[in-house]
Amino acid sequence: MDYDSDDSDAQSASPPASPSASLHALPSVEQLVHHFAAAKRSLTSTQYIWRANELVTSSRTLLEEIGVLNARNAFVRRTVDGQLDTLEAVKNSISAVGEEIGEEFQRTIERLDVANDRLERTVNELRKTVVDNSLRNTSEGQGDDDERTLFDFIDDTNHTDLQTSLRALIDSFYDSRSELDESVEKLNGSLRTISNLITNENQSKLSPDIGTIYDEPPLSMSQIFRGIEDHAAEMATLLESLVKHYDLCVTALKHTEGGGAAAKKAVLQADETAVEDANVVEQSLYLKTAPEPISEQERSDMLRVLENDAQEVDDVAGEIKDRNLEQEGLYEQLTRHVKSARATDGRIRQVLVMLHEMKEVILPSHVHAVDTFKSSWQRIQATINSQTAELSSLSAFYDGFLTGYAKLLREVDRRREAERQTLKVVEKAKKDLNRLFDADRAMREEFMEETGNFLPQGIWDGLTEEGTKWEIREADRE
Repeated sequence: MDYDSDDSDAQSASPPASPSASLHALPSVEQLVHHFAAAKRSLTSTQYIWRANELVTSSRTLLEEIGVLNARNAFVRRTVDGQLDTLEAVKNSISAVGEEIGEEFQRTIERLDVANDRLERTVNELRKTVVDNSLRNTSEGQGDDDERTLFDFIDDTNHTDLQTSLRALIDSFYDSRSELDESVEKLNGSLRTISNLITNENQSKLSPDIGTIYDEPPLSMSQIFRGIEDHAAEMATLLESLVKHYDLCVTALKHTEGGGAAAKKAVLQADETAVEDANVVEQSLYLKTAPEPISEQERSDMLRVLENDAQEVDDVAGEIKDRNLEQEGLYEQLTRHVKSARATDGRIRQVLVMLHEMKEVILPSHVHAVDTFKSSWQRIQATINSQTAELSSLSAFYDGFLTGYAKLLREVDRRREAERQTLKVVEKAKKDLNRLFDADRAMREEFMEETGNFLPQGIWDGLTEEGTKWEIREADRE
């Protein structure tokens, strides 16, 4: 919808109706009244234009205030930053010793953990390794269902005592370190408070929205103000087009028979109490001005323009409302900026008071805490290193136990195999002896059957004796 000239210019500028357009009927009186009523309703958008003007004026004032506050805050901030750098250097020099010893402690504990983990793995292997049944001594009263592990054969008192002592040493270190940290934290807490006051960390509390990496970057204050002005200008242009459309509807009704009466009736039907509005409609159509005569072709062109523009009235009114909402959103962003600038100004004033108070703080307790921490660490480190070596020694001894047990199992298997081979030879020998004995007995019986009756009994004492039968048995271990 675009009306850049008056009604007569708009009518004369309209192109002549095409053959296809002439096929469509011109709007009826009822349709014209409907368009007129819609155009009249759309003029309520004027309230948004007034609001837009208020927002532009207020935004200009806020922008000036923000500029003054930001300039002053930036100047004071540079001075505060310099003093904070000095205090931060003092704090860092005090805490550097703690950090250095802390790293040395971590390296010492890493070596201790390596030794302890190795010992724990070895002890766990001892706990998991069940003594083979062939090695269990049932003569001591243990039943077949009782299982013993290699761990049952060691005395872990040394291990547990070392662990208890090491835990006490570590706790002692942390206690000493916490005393140093507590001393440093007093200064660090003051610096943190000041830092939080002069930064925008609290700015998120002023805004209900939390941005993400997918959001568009925030608008600058100049972009916000330009946006408010642009919306106001565009809303004025859109309202002007609605006014021109309303004027065109009035002109069309003037050149339509019964237009005024129909418009008045429509107003009354819409609201029975709107008699005054209906009279105003009637007067605006006929009583105040008389319609200028136009040709039928000019009237047809005017009605076609009106019909086309009427389709856009709701969209134009809606756009004005939408732009007003966007303008309100931009103004809200601007108010958040000014709130932030005011809050920053208040925080910086508070920081100046705190810095003045910190100048009276004396730090001898920090120096004493550092000396105490260093001497305590030297004692703790020497003891931990000594006990780490003891853990390594225990690990080596228990590893030897596991290795010896593995070799013992192989030795048991070897002896069992030797015994099995021996038994195999014995069984074979027994079979061979029995076979020789049976063959000898059979030959003796055959000999006696063939020749025994011909030989006298006294000719040889062994003539009727049986052969010697041999036995193989385990020798007495003693």
